[in-house]
Amino acid sequence: MAETVTNYGRFTESLLEGRVNLFSDELWCMLVTSAYVFSQHAHKYKSIVTGEITGSGYSPGGQKIGHESPIYDSPTKTVHVPCGNLAWPSVTFTGAVGAVIYVKRDGVPSNAMPLVSYINFGEVVNRNDQAFYMNFPTTGVLKLAVP
Repeated sequence: MAETVTNYGRFTESLLEGRVNLFSDELWCMLVTSAYVFSQHAHKYKSIVTGEITGSGYSPGGQKIGHESPIYDSPTKTVHVPCGNLAWPSVTFTGAVGAVIYVKRDGVPSNAMPLVSYINFGEVVNRNDQAFYMNFPTTGVLKLAVP
């Protein structure tokens, strides 16, 4: 897969509003079909996301991503959040075209869970009682540039 990771533009707004604490909040990854039309600048919360895949071995909402605290890299002037890879050991689903990374807090409804990044798989992915892996870049699922 030729994956492309794109930050949601309104994620920065969520940071400034205090809706996100990358030192303590959980990051989650859900898989979506083409029924979800990514909008970098309009989408802000998980409740806008449609077309989550369904199938055996996959739970609604996806999986929690293990992540580290944000790191500032002065040579590249970027802040990134390294994270662990994900594995669904045995899943059956059709039509996955991407993944949505979002912030999840206990007791917070989906209309207040900020979106972080969208990952476009670059192809349609189907699995029939097979493993599916999400291997993130070393910089993780979020990279913010400092001017």
